[in-house]
Amino acid sequence: MRTCTNCGHESTENEKFCINCGELLPELGENLLDPSTDQEVVSNSSLNSNDQPNVDPSDQNNSYQQQETQPTHYNEQYQPQQICSNCGRVPIKPSNFCLECGTPLQEIPQSHNQFAGYGPVNDELQQKRSQNEPPQKEKKPLSRGKKIGIISAIVLIGLIIGTHFVLQSMFDPKGQVDQITKHFEEKNEKEFMDSFIFPENTYVDAKSFYQFVDDNEWILDDLEDAVIEGKTSVKNSDGRKIIKVTSEPFLLLYKKMAFEIVPVEVIANNYNPDYQMELKIGGHDKVKLNDEEVKVGLFAPGNYKYTLHYKDEYFEDELTEEIYLEGDEYNLTFDLSDQLVYLTSDIEEATIYINGKSTGKTASEIELIAAPLDGSVEIYAEATNGNGETIQSDTLYLSEYDTHIYFAEVQEQYAIQDFYDYYSWDAEQLFYNFRWDYEYAVNSADFSYVEDYFIEGSQLKKDYEKFVVEHEDLGFYYYYFISNDVVDVQPLSANSLTLDSLETFEFTSEEDGTWYYEREKRYTLEYVDGMLRIANIEDIKEVNKTKIGL
Repeated sequence: MRTCTNCGHESTENEKFCINCGELLPELGENLLDPSTDQEVVSNSSLNSNDQPNVDPSDQNNSYQQQETQPTHYNEQYQPQQICSNCGRVPIKPSNFCLECGTPLQEIPQSHNQFAGYGPVNDELQQKRSQNEPPQKEKKPLSRGKKIGIISAIVLIGLIIGTHFVLQSMFDPKGQVDQITKHFEEKNEKEFMDSFIFPENTYVDAKSFYQFVDDNEWILDDLEDAVIEGKTSVKNSDGRKIIKVTSEPFLLLYKKMAFEIVPVEVIANNYNPDYQMELKIGGHDKVKLNDEEVKVGLFAPGNYKYTLHYKDEYFEDELTEEIYLEGDEYNLTFDLSDQLVYLTSDIEEATIYINGKSTGKTASEIELIAAPLDGSVEIYAEATNGNGETIQSDTLYLSEYDTHIYFAEVQEQYAIQDFYDYYSWDAEQLFYNFRWDYEYAVNSADFSYVEDYFIEGSQLKKDYEKFVVEHEDLGFYYYYFISNDVVDVQPLSANSLTLDSLETFEFTSEEDGTWYYEREKRYTLEYVDGMLRIANIEDIKEVNKTKIGL
């Protein structure tokens, strides 16, 4: 039994509202007084106004409607006197309020309490119930569109789950390193390169970068250690960073590891900025080297082939070499000074012609840095001699050692002068020796003293030999050479020179007595058979002789 908190009426366990006052009954076992505080529980009237659900007879989920507490059929012995205007419930016994929803009840007049079949009361009851009963829906088969939508949703969910596991595997740090190692072992140069990131404007050649790592296999081992140990970089033995290890969020749920390669900055040092030069490293854009120091760009470490294109006013050439780039900075130095060609000419004022075209410049005004030195370049010069005539030089076939332009006339003069400079002193010594030996030869009538001073087979030699030998028939005679002086030595040709002398001597014989001689002679000396020899002797002036005794 439950007691109404409002009026004190006792109700059965099946009743929800007091039939006497319509108050909501407390739940079975509910304490009405808190023993610890001796405070009354909030009245049912307040609960009824705030917490009691409003019962809608049209509500499909109305539990009160679904609970049948009355007979389905009525016999003639019981004629219902009351019916709830809210929920349609017919009380078993007369009540002031509906025990189901608490609505005040009114009696139905007797005239309406007739059963024909079920009578008007039952009809009203059935009508109320039919209004509260949910309509029965006819089940229809799913349309093709709905089926496709359901299947698509299932497939999409599967794809999402699968993608999640794939991404989770892809962005696993250890898995990323394993994938990089796999590309490396399979020699997939492009995929291996794409596994790393490079700073903006960094030039990367997949093959060169792969070769760099192949030459330094410790890099991959250290990269794996860095990922496992949570390091932020991979360094070489010098402590320089090779790879920066970072992580960045991806699609909110994942973290992607990033391996950034530290690039090499290439700086070109040009010792010949006055000449036009362009540098191209690998597939990088050409860079003009107009200054002594030029920043070429950023490159991934590795082995690269570079081409230096250079030119002067008349020729152009290129140099191809290989460089191994590593470190934070690489200085590439170009000094083509050893390739510079400076022309010289016998005549400084001569105009230079290169491959038949006039340069309008003299030899000292021309510098060649790109000219081929294989003899394919023909150079000559033109000048005006002392007679106002145009003379042309010999043709110069340019090579490493042939850079001088020769004029035949000038060269001849050079040769004459060179011979003179070298042999003028020797000529004087030869003269003194000859005069010394010649005095012995004529006094003894023996030509052998002087025969080696003359050119073999020359007429001069024959004449002097005859003169010396004929002294045998003179009887008593004697030559006394007083002086032998060199007056002058002059160049004559590229292998000869002249020597002027002043000679004084006395000649005594039985027949003529003693005579004093003074002679000015000119000796022509030629270089023959490895030495200077006398080619000619002649008097410059008339011989001056004076008799000085009997």
